[in-house]
Amino acid sequence: FTEPMWEVYAAGVSGTLSLEIKSLPASDQPLTAIYYRIGSGDPVVITGTGTGIRTIPGLTDYVTVSVQVAAESSVGLSAEWSDIKTATPTNPTNNWNDAEAWLDAEAWSD
Repeated sequence: FTEPMWEVYAAGVSGTLSLEIKSLPASDQPLTAIYYRIGSGDPVVITGTGTGIRTIPGLTDYVTVSVQVAAESSVGLSAEWSDIKTATPTNPTNNWNDAEAWLDAEAWSD
């Protein structure tokens, strides 16, 4: 997967990111799976082998993570992972981690 083929961004749901597969790598063999990994962690298979948006769950809000993707065919998992992209899951219902919102609340309480 090259840079324009995929994207990762806050999903708008606490503890999750959206992983969007925009296009698929060219291959002589059909894809059998697509994987992502957080940092240098273990590969995690995602549902489906086509384009579309999937969810990466189980993350901590406001902690930026590094994500990579790789494709698998009948030959096996690609030896090369994509370039790293970063994203930060956020909790849209909790703005108290936002320093500016906290300062605004403090100003109102004085």
